[in-house]
Amino acid sequence: MSLGPRLSITVTFHSGETVLSFLSRLAGANFAPSAQQFCVHMGISRSKLIRDDEEEIAKLLALAGLSQLPDGHVRITRDDQFRYFNGEAVPKYNFHRYRFRYCPHCIADDRRNRPGPLAARAFGRSIWQLLYIKNCPDHDVALVDAPASDLDGTYEIVHMIEAATREPSFLYATPATFTGFERYIRDRVIRQKRSPLWLDRFPLHVAASYCFVVGATITHGKMYQRDNFAEQALSCAEAGFKFSFGGEAALRQHLVELHKDFWEGRSAAGGRVLYGRVYDWLMQERYDNGSDELRQIVREVALSHIPFDPGTVIFTPVTDRRFHTIKSASKQYGFHPVTTRKFAEAAGLIDQTANSISDWRVVMPVEDVDRVMSEARGYLTDGEARAYLNAERTLWSTITRRGYVKRAIEGSRELRLGPMFSKFDLDDLLSRMQAHVTSNFEDGDHLISLSDTAHKLSCKFSEILDLLLAGKLKAVKLDPSASGMSAFRFDPTEVSSHTTLPPMSGLSIVAAASYVALNTKVFTRLANCGVIVSEQSINPVKRCRQRVFSTATLDAFSRNYRSLHQLASEQGKGIRTVKRDLDLAGVEPAFKGLELGATFYRICNLPT
Repeated sequence: MSLGPRLSITVTFHSGETVLSFLSRLAGANFAPSAQQFCVHMGISRSKLIRDDEEEIAKLLALAGLSQLPDGHVRITRDDQFRYFNGEAVPKYNFHRYRFRYCPHCIADDRRNRPGPLAARAFGRSIWQLLYIKNCPDHDVALVDAPASDLDGTYEIVHMIEAATREPSFLYATPATFTGFERYIRDRVIRQKRSPLWLDRFPLHVAASYCFVVGATITHGKMYQRDNFAEQALSCAEAGFKFSFGGEAALRQHLVELHKDFWEGRSAAGGRVLYGRVYDWLMQERYDNGSDELRQIVREVALSHIPFDPGTVIFTPVTDRRFHTIKSASKQYGFHPVTTRKFAEAAGLIDQTANSISDWRVVMPVEDVDRVMSEARGYLTDGEARAYLNAERTLWSTITRRGYVKRAIEGSRELRLGPMFSKFDLDDLLSRMQAHVTSNFEDGDHLISLSDTAHKLSCKFSEILDLLLAGKLKAVKLDPSASGMSAFRFDPTEVSSHTTLPPMSGLSIVAAASYVALNTKVFTRLANCGVIVSEQSINPVKRCRQRVFSTATLDAFSRNYRSLHQLASEQGKGIRTVKRDLDLAGVEPAFKGLELGATFYRICNLPT
């Protein structure tokens, strides 16, 4: 079937109407079963119309006797990420035309007041495809999403409208006010109207996301939960839109206010900790140049107020430190935080009011801290002194705690300075230890280091040091290939003779299980259930508490109980045979209700 270049029955292409709506209405007015079949008959590619192909749209307009699109038409183009409404970028997830979305009152007004065939009177508005807009600007009701049906994805607007009007609740819609945010979106997209608002310096999708994200942080906090947030999205966007009237200055002030919980906490400084969902959004969109200005504002505010460590990522890594905290200065210069705090207080960088603020939140200019802390490096800090002696952490802890080395400055109540040590005192300890070296070290000696001796014998460092300084060890040497404390070599056998503890007062769980001829797992369950009483004793090797069992307890158990396995072995019968005989004799198992992994019987109940 072939039709002429202009149809005898045409419809009006309304302002704000979508191309697919016009196609569907023109097809319906000419009694075509569907827009798809209409396109086939008329030699038009519907897929190109869906993609807003200009040549195909011109063919469609020619059928209706039109030479150009109406005023107010929204030109929609696309790429992989965005749909462009008259050049305004809208993310494709905020563009909705797969399922019909409409205002029932607009459709009712169209069908009642517009001319032409009834089925072709109502039309789909471009504004309905924008998920930013949730309410009708003319009737103050919420837009309705048509229920899922076979029409989804067909773009058959006439049939979609017909299906919607058949619903009994068609005219019911939730009352809702068209917000200022929605009006702003409509004016930019539909009317191509720009305003002097600060938001207009950003692409539409950035401006819209700004309103929603910032509005949500204002109304629900910076770490608001995004799940099930759809119902509150518009109110958040409206709050953000009103907030945007304050421009960049308001944003900067809001960002500073978001620092509050950071200052009250102890967490490390980071973009998400400081700014929550605002940072999440801008970080997610970091490859979008349209939001570069916002990222720069957030970064400048952060660097101007927060003490970041170099390398911290605020969109990009921080390269220069602007502020020190007590903690960061302590880490950089190697002093204890209390020492660092007191040095800073003595230099006037902080006062006593900072005593109630945590080390992570006392902020000082980096230039002043560098000057003060560089002057304080005369003494060795705790870590430096440990490295000077070449002592592992546990050994160093023993040396300082037991007083083998005194602090160079005993912290007074006024200064409360942390531990610092003099090289003279450290050298004195090494000299006292070297005075008891008995001979020169030779390759092949069986002697081992202080650390290995303590670990091998499971004894304390202080025990070995006391023996050495008291001159009770006869085999002590120095390894010239090592330095400090790690150079001393000891005979573990000799040290063991001085440090070994007396043997345990009972048998270990493995030995006890063997003693009563039971499986270790079964014996363990008997002990755990309290059937066999255990005691606590110190292991002479491991020096830890260990469960032990006296032979008297084990003998008492063996005199009173036999396992089914033991009875079968003693009688030379199978386990099932013995079990059957005991059941026939009416002998009940002991320890009913306990999961032991074996069956036991009282010896006194066994048949003779």
